[in-house]
Amino acid sequence: MKSPKPSNPIIFSIFLVFTFLVLIAYGQAKEWEVPKKYKRMTNPYADNTSEVFIGKAMYKKHCYSCHGGSGVGNGPKASSLKSPAGNFRTSEFQSHADGEIYYKIMFGKGEMPAYEKTIENEEDKWQLVNYIRTFKK
Repeated sequence: MKSPKPSNPIIFSIFLVFTFLVLIAYGQAKEWEVPKKYKRMTNPYADNTSEVFIGKAMYKKHCYSCHGGSGVGNGPKASSLKSPAGNFRTSEFQSHADGEIYYKIMFGKGEMPAYEKTIENEEDKWQLVNYIRTFKK
């Protein structure tokens, strides 16, 4: 059984290109959707920043390779990524609630890996959020 051929190959080709471009645009325009539960989440260790060294250790182990030492997204692996690594120093990033940053670290997206199971200790997770907060301009 032969598969049906498009009646007009030029129109079919234009349709395929258009569909491809729409999918690319949608993928780039779609923001990182964080569930409301996490947006409202309170950092239980926000007042315990004296132990930010824990977060720094977590950052060096899990984040440095892409986000770099100063959090601008210029780590050793950053140039091999298909999309830019996030810049933690921007006011846009720093305006996110702690729970949003927590969510992004724990569940990842695209090339950003999920660390929910990799970082087992709950305090370590939140201290990583606290350390990332130190990258404010």
